[in-house]
This record gives sequence, structure tokens and C-alpha cells, in this order.
Amino acid sequence: MKFNKLLVSLLVVTMISFVACKRNDASAPDMPKVQDTTVVVPSILDSVPEITSDTISVLQAVKLCKTLKDGETTDKEYYVKGYVISSSKYDVKVQYKNATFHMADATTETNLDNAFLVYRAKYLENSDITQDGQVAIGDYVVVKTKLQNYKGNTPESVTGAYIYQHNDAKSSGSQTSAVEFYCFRVKLGSVTAEAAQALKAGDKVVISAKLMNYKGNTPETVGNESEFVNINGEIPADAITAEEALNIAKALPADGTTDQTYTIAGEVTKIVTAFSTQYNNISFNIKNIE
Repeated sequence: MKFNKLLVSLLVVTMISFVACKRNDASAPDMPKVQDTTVVVPSILDSVPEITSDTISVLQAVKLCKTLKDGETTDKEYYVKGYVISSSKYDVKVQYKNATFHMADATTETNLDNAFLVYRAKYLENSDITQDGQVAIGDYVVVKTKLQNYKGNTPESVTGAYIYQHNDAKSSGSQTSAVEFYCFRVKLGSVTAEAAQALKAGDKVVISAKLMNYKGNTPETVGNESEFVNINGEIPADAITAEEALNIAKALPADGTTDQTYTIAGEVTKIVTAFSTQYNNISFNIKNIE
């Protein structure tokens, strides 16, 4: 019995040693490697043409937006052309007098990664949306707006956007955007409240103002420290243009202001905020006087 037990023990030790040797044998074949089957699909944006004019496609707008940080906008306005497409965010609200919708380069586009979100845009001539269905899926539109990448992930229009063209109907004015400068909360100065209330696009203005680069992305006048010199009056010889004011303000650091007060002459392109009788100021955009 003792001999049998010893024999069994020797056999067990021998088998364990044999298995261990096989597991550590350098000549044993390796396990087959799993091949990497990842396929790199080129982005559709890679083939988008470079922007050479103010009128751009949806994909050009999307590509440009993706270069912007959250809170950053383009310096100038663009005319984004395309078609209204169906999406979960498509909405036209008579209640808010504006339209929110996605637009794309084709009516058949279903991938919202290739779409541009138009958020609360006004209608032709920057007028109100007055009825449901005024802008419908499949319609051709050209939207005038600056661009932003909202939250860093949504190519989108900015406040003040409006539909420049809807199918065959167009707003007045050229589709070549001029350099515009924002005159923020300009006080009365040498003009009357009645003259400020009557201010409209096309009027020539001269203002006196310090300049700032609000948040590093909005060149403008310093609010409530600028004032009118005249409306549709004589242009002083030392006045700078809207474009010159824009470039001076853009060169400032974020929220930086100029020490100098400038005399600026320009043509009103848009009333941003109507004249306030409470605060005696008005906000508007100007361009160079032609």
C-alpha cells in the first residue's frame, strides 16, 4: 500500500512538471493577434471650399463655426444660403415673432452635424414673423448673421439674425455686407430726443466716443459715454470711419478701452435698440459713408 501511494505521488509530480514546462516553452505558438479594423472616414468638411465671399454655404458656415470657441463670434456678418430641413428643434413662433430652424445645403440632408441652426431669426427686412407656416420645411432661405459655435458644439446664428431671402422674395439692399461698427447706448449730446427717436437706416451720423473691445469679441463704443455730434450734418475733418473705429477697438485687449475720445462718422445700417426715453440713449450699427 505504501509502495502504491509513493508511485501515485511520483506520477502526479511528473505530470505537474510536464504541464509547467509546456506552459513556459518558448517555442509554444503565440495567441493570434486581433487586427485593428478601425476605418477612418474623412469628414465631409474636409472638402469644403475656402470662403472667398460674404455669401457662403451651410457647410462653409459649419466649418467656420468649428474654429470658434464658446462665446466667440465672427467679426462680420455672412449670408448663409440653404434649405430649411426637418429637425427636433424646428420651430416658428408667432408668439415670439421669430423663427428657429436647421438649414442645410440640400433638402434631403438628415445629418444635423452637417446643418446650421438658425436661432430666433426675424423675417425679411428684419421684420416680425406674423403667422404659423410663414417659413416651412423645404423653403430656400438666405440668412444674414454673424456666426458662433454655441457651447462649443453647435454651429449657430447670433442675436440679430434675419432672413434676407425667402424663396424668391428678398430684403432690400445689396447682398455684399459692409464692415459695420456697433454704437452702444449713444447719448443725445447735441441732438434732440425727437431726432434720436426718428433715427433710421441710411441716416448719416457723427458721434463722439471712446472705444472698447467688449469681452474680446465685440468692438463697440463705451456705453453711455458716447454722444451724438450731429445727424445728417457736416462731417468734421478729423472724423474716423466706421472701419477705422472697428480696427482700433479690435486691437484692444478683452474689455480694454481707449484713453482717447474719437469723432466717428458713419451711415446707420441698423437700429439695434430703439431710443430709450428713460435712459436717453440708442444703440445702432454704422458702416463707412460711401
